[in-house]
Amino acid sequence: MSTLLNISQSSHYLSITKAAIYRAIKENKVKFEKNGSQYFLSKKHLDEYANHKWDRARSKINGYPLYDIEKGTYDIRSASEVFRVGKQALYYAIRKGLLHSKRVRCSHILLEDDILNFLEKRKLS
Repeated sequence: MSTLLNISQSSHYLSITKAAIYRAIKENKVKFEKNGSQYFLSKKHLDEYANHKWDRARSKINGYPLYDIEKGTYDIRSASEVFRVGKQALYYAIRKGLLHSKRVRCSHILLEDDILNFLEKRKLS
């Protein structure tokens, strides 16, 4: 039998919050054992959960990656890191119409050309 971890140990093992572990349990996304009021999870089940949980970097639409830096499409986080601009500055520019983005579900898709144009205009002002 594999080693069982409590909630705190499980969150540390996966480097996520305790709330995320509780949410995964509530939504039946991870198998668990309950002893009284305590939950216990095996490393095997935690690894399965980690491999199948949603990740923005791996998200796809119609089988194609939503973001692909090599093809010039960025999310807010990656654009912020690559172009050294604050995330809030990008959100503000989108909201004010200074930076064009495409909304797909709850995500913004930014094109490299649009980001470069925004940064050039920002330097000039």
